[in-house]
Amino acid sequence: PRQPRAAAATDGATVSPQALIELFRLLALALLLVEAAAQLGSVILKLWRVRLAPLAAFGAALALGWVVVGAAGLGWGLVGAFRPPVLLAGLLAPAAVAAWQGGRRSLVLAAAREWRGILRLPARVGLAVAAFPVLARWAAPEGELDAYIYHLGAPLQWLVSGRALFTGVGVNYHLPLPTEMAFALALALDDERLAHAVIGSLFLAAASVFASPRAAGQAPWAAWLGPLLAVAGGHSVALLCGSKSDLAAAFLLATAAGLWSPGRASVALAGALLGAAAAAKLPVAVLGAAWICCHRSGWRAAPLAAAFGALPLLPWAVTSWLVLGNPLFPLFFDALPTLGWGAENAVVRRAYFEPWRQPGADSLAALLSEARGLRVEVLDSVTAARRLRTGRVGLVVVCGDPVV
Repeated sequence: PRQPRAAAATDGATVSPQALIELFRLLALALLLVEAAAQLGSVILKLWRVRLAPLAAFGAALALGWVVVGAAGLGWGLVGAFRPPVLLAGLLAPAAVAAWQGGRRSLVLAAAREWRGILRLPARVGLAVAAFPVLARWAAPEGELDAYIYHLGAPLQWLVSGRALFTGVGVNYHLPLPTEMAFALALALDDERLAHAVIGSLFLAAASVFASPRAAGQAPWAAWLGPLLAVAGGHSVALLCGSKSDLAAAFLLATAAGLWSPGRASVALAGALLGAAAAAKLPVAVLGAAWICCHRSGWRAAPLAAAFGALPLLPWAVTSWLVLGNPLFPLFFDALPTLGWGAENAVVRRAYFEPWRQPGADSLAALLSEARGLRVEVLDSVTAARRLRTGRVGLVVVCGDPVV
């Protein structure tokens, strides 16, 4: 993707008026996309008939909205309609109908009022100061090589071709790409930086779920300490302002963990979001399974959670099976016949994972090493609020290593 218009709007330390206007334009488009995703997800959430506090309902709706956008993107690509007008209309039209039926109420503004009720003045000042470098980095062009290779590269190639591409592309293009389908909206609006809004809104969804409802006797700073820690570290700021699916998977996992509660409807909702997290990044399935198994009601609820968790993965798995013959590609490449994946590919991949490889367990070693290296440290910050409120530690990720 070409560099955004605002890339050349600064001159040394002086910010031009054009750059400020461009920043406000960027924020307005980002809020439009976030509002549309929340409105779309609210329609899906109503089908679950699960009772949630307002802030938790907003977080769940926002996460579900982006999940639907990812699935719809694959559909548009398979039918050869992966074009900017189709993608934008596919999101904005149903979102506008949902907003009209919901009394023309802005879900983002309603969530902002809920957050204002939680945050006291010191918390507002602290978050505002900490968010300033995040906003500055967020408005800058993408600088991650991996993002250009396929996180932004794959949806761009789909947009150029107007359809899904499976031949003559890199190996990463055969991965499940639900988050990248959401990034296509940013490219459709001709500004790659809007992909940062997708990641930022999923962080907002996870933080909203963990901040609501407030338990009786909870410390007043318990709800906002997690988000504050997340935007206070240089590495986490860089991740929050990137265009990578790693963080999308982490925040979907955190949202699912926060929504998990007794009751079939809640388990089904959390299971669907766990499946969406695994679709965004396959190694997260290990962390999702760990959460289910270690929860006190996990074993009884595991079949229901697994059934709904398979729904977000199913379209990508079927597509991969039809195209490559391996529904879980690139996992189990040494066990399942994979089209275009010869002995040379297997040798290179085994060499890549050699430090963690054990004889006879190539795919498992690859999966575990990916899970260890998954950059979801921000999940620890998001769960800080949960730990302070309940006094129990659920799923914590420290320095990239999953620890239950």
